[in-house]
Amino acid sequence: MEITTQDIEKLARLARIEVKDDEKLTFKNDLNNIFKYISEIQEVSLDQEATVHTHVNIFRADVVTNEGGQYTNDILGQAPNRKDNYFKVEKVL
Repeated sequence: MEITTQDIEKLARLARIEVKDDEKLTFKNDLNNIFKYISEIQEVSLDQEATVHTHVNIFRADVVTNEGGQYTNDILGQAPNRKDNYFKVEKVL
C-alpha cells in the first residue's frame, strides 16, 4: 500500500488541519516509510524457537531494620501542627 498526495489531503481535511504543499510530500514519504517498516515486521516468522532467559531477583529482602516508632517524633516534629501522634491539618471537603 502506498500513500498518495490525495490521501494526505483527505486526512488533512478529516483532521481539519491545514497542510502546505511541502509538508504533504514530507508526510507522504514518512507515512510510506512507516508502512514499509510495518510490512517488514509482519513478515517475521514466529515459528522460531524462543530464547530462554533466566531472571534473578536483584531486590533485597524486605527486612525491618529499626524499632517501630523510632522516627515518629522526629517526623512529627517537622510538621507545622500536630495532635498526639498525628499531623493536624484543616478539614478538606
